[in-house]
Amino acid sequence: MSQINVSTDPGAVARPVHTAFTVSVVPDLLVRRAALARKGLVGLILSIVISAAITGSLLMSYLPSAPLFPLSPGRLFVVVLMCTPTLYALGRLLVRIIRRHDLRRALKALVPGQVMRIERLGLVLRHVDRVEYLPWSEVAAVRGVRRWDTPGPELRVERTDGTHWAVPFSILDVLPGGIDGGLYAYSGGRLNLDMIVCDDIWSGQGR
Repeated sequence: MSQINVSTDPGAVARPVHTAFTVSVVPDLLVRRAALARKGLVGLILSIVISAAITGSLLMSYLPSAPLFPLSPGRLFVVVLMCTPTLYALGRLLVRIIRRHDLRRALKALVPGQVMRIERLGLVLRHVDRVEYLPWSEVAAVRGVRRWDTPGPELRVERTDGTHWAVPFSILDVLPGGIDGGLYAYSGGRLNLDMIVCDDIWSGQGR
């Protein structure tokens, strides 16, 4: 909790001093996330090399005794079964690379520091070039949303006009439970963090 002395509502000239619950992107946290992503990629590449070597050995042992051609369903099934671990690892590597790329792109749109402030009268949301004040009457929902292209789900604030503001959970300094409590307390019980579709909220951090 932090004390702020200036109102963030551009329509108000003066307002009594009040507290706020803040959610931030922390530079040190970003460094740790990047290191974790790099470590995960190295481990995954190593597992692909080992898996490919094992698959190659199995194929070399199998094909001389049962040539692939002429092709038969049984032989094709055995070959695909042998290659499955390597193909699965390659798929994971591709997904990881895409997620890392999209996370870097998302980070470029964020500035380290406060990205969301929960106040008695509404939300303050940080954009690259501006700060947006969003009163509770204009907040339709705050929820966790699954995204395959980022490490784990994102925190999304949905406006009543159909637009939304979002940031990945994995780069925030507050856990979902803390955000949920802050929303409920400062909105007077009107809003909660809807996490129905994101039970495994941290599943994408190191994968």
